[in-house]
Amino acid sequence: MNEQIQYLKQTQTELKQNTLFLENNEIQNISSLNPCDILKQQGSVISQSIESLNLLFLDFQSFSNEQVYQCIEYISLDIQQKQEDLQKANWNISNIIKLIIQKVSSINWGKVLLQMDCQNLQIETYQQFCTFFNIFLQINKQYFFSMPQQLFNQKWQNSKSQLQFFKNLLQLNQPSIVRWDEIPKTIINLDFNPLYKYQTLNPPVLQFWACVDILQQILQLSEEYYDETKLLLEYPLKKCTDILTVGLSQIKNIKNQGLQNEILSQLFQNYLSNHSSSVQILEAIWKKNEDLLINAMCELYKNDNKKENTCLNISRILDISQQIKDSLISLTNCKDYYFSVSLGILAGKREFLHFDQWINERIKNVGNPFVEALLTYIDDNLLSQINQINSKTYFINNLQELYESALEKAQITPEILTIIFECLLTEPPYNLSEINRQKLQEQYKIIIECFPQLNGRINPQIQQIEKKANTQFQQLYSKEISIEQFIDNLNNLRKSNIKEDNEVFACMITGLLEECRFHDQYPYSELIFTGQLFGAIINAQLIFQKPLAIFLEIVLDYCKRNNKKIEFSIKAIDGMNDRLYEFPNFIYGLFDSQILLFYPDFLLKIVENCYKKGIIFNNDIQYLDQIKDKCLNQININKMQNIENNQKFYSRKFGLIDILRFLK
Repeated sequence: MNEQIQYLKQTQTELKQNTLFLENNEIQNISSLNPCDILKQQGSVISQSIESLNLLFLDFQSFSNEQVYQCIEYISLDIQQKQEDLQKANWNISNIIKLIIQKVSSINWGKVLLQMDCQNLQIETYQQFCTFFNIFLQINKQYFFSMPQQLFNQKWQNSKSQLQFFKNLLQLNQPSIVRWDEIPKTIINLDFNPLYKYQTLNPPVLQFWACVDILQQILQLSEEYYDETKLLLEYPLKKCTDILTVGLSQIKNIKNQGLQNEILSQLFQNYLSNHSSSVQILEAIWKKNEDLLINAMCELYKNDNKKENTCLNISRILDISQQIKDSLISLTNCKDYYFSVSLGILAGKREFLHFDQWINERIKNVGNPFVEALLTYIDDNLLSQINQINSKTYFINNLQELYESALEKAQITPEILTIIFECLLTEPPYNLSEINRQKLQEQYKIIIECFPQLNGRINPQIQQIEKKANTQFQQLYSKEISIEQFIDNLNNLRKSNIKEDNEVFACMITGLLEECRFHDQYPYSELIFTGQLFGAIINAQLIFQKPLAIFLEIVLDYCKRNNKKIEFSIKAIDGMNDRLYEFPNFIYGLFDSQILLFYPDFLLKIVENCYKKGIIFNNDIQYLDQIKDKCLNQININKMQNIENNQKFYSRKFGLIDILRFLK
């Protein structure tokens, strides 16, 4: 009790001294001062009594948001300074808050926090930052307010203060201090790593780095403070490169992309080499910013393709394109034509690309710039080797072998070389420059001298035949003509007395067979349509002997698959129904295929027709009976499986309904 009396007396004495101090300084109107300056003069002792505070600030009708902010900023700095000096901080925050509420009953604490966007932010150290926001946590417990998201995701008027804010924020290992969970934000999609969950990122400071909004603000600050912001990014470059890479890749439309490009170039070099997690990261980037990844690949290839043992070569890029869905066409159609030519030629060599279709489209749509890149590639990668070979003396019987080796090193096959010159010589682009036209003729002359076997293949007449054949297919697959009309056209070409028509027919049949290599890449509808076409061609008796045998072999082979190719065969068999029973060996093969398992009804109809037509297999009358029994048995098995699946579905469905009823 005596201690309390002693404390009250001491407080009264201090208050009188404070009042005397004010009088001696001839302050006629205290409200003309800044409240923060008064607190600095009085010190923390004045906050121990709400009465003292009320008396001291009696002349103040209200406080502005800026004044309130300055007071709290000063208090947080003073608390931290005293702690560093091993002194006790005696600020009574509750009393300060009460005073502010009395003066500004409708105060918006969020707007007070926005006063951090000032010319000279005093909160410089991490400790001061934490103390400052801890005061606002204390305020929030008594007077709930929403944290202003503008602090984190919008450009400040005072960029220097914003940079200081982020320097401290991005050290914060307790995001809860700034009530981070409550802030609306754009979070990086972390699906590329199943171990990543945003709320449990460790250390927790990574939550800030996994926020697109913060990364965007840092990049904007780099326009004025390049070195300082680059320094900020050193931490994620060491601790979470994958998060930083994906995050920076999502940001578009930044005015100055210097820092973004520098950091991403550094990061991409790792991921485009054989980095352990490169596929997942590159897929994540591709989904959000396809153009960025294409440009990065082009730039790195341009810088590295002349170096030996480079981490990034065209073969690696092609491998990546096979792992990222639908990326190859975008890469080969990019505006860096030398890069696209290099990639397209290798993709054509490995049969990942319809090279003839691709190069025709590029020449037609781009014209001279693409042709120039194409001729430059041939110069750099093939003709330069040939010139070296020709400049030395070799035995004549070894020369062709060296030329073939040069072709292989250039990643060019004779077929691709043929397609290139066929396209350029028969249908050069309308805007082909005179220089490139002359260069084309010179290159062609050298190529034919070194590879005379190509002379007959690079023939304008052959090209004309292929063009007519391609036109027919384009009309068919674009539904301009029906399969029936296409078959009529084929029949007319086959029966024509004009040699070129016969050659167009042969070219079309050969083209259909060659396309089988790409059937795995066909969309479902196009593959099924092609199956119908195969059946119609066989049914119309357009092919005989070896071509017919190959067609039947393909259809039968696809029957043994358990993927969409089996449906190709079903359509083909259905389409050749009029002639099916002319090929008993083919039918015999159907009995030992996946059709029995997946389409027993379809096979049963074939068996019944064999009965009607008196077809016997292996001189065994009972063989068809055995196949029929297998079909009937499989039909019953399939029915039972369907019933069982339906029962499981409905049991789950009605089980859920029962639960809902119970809850009601």
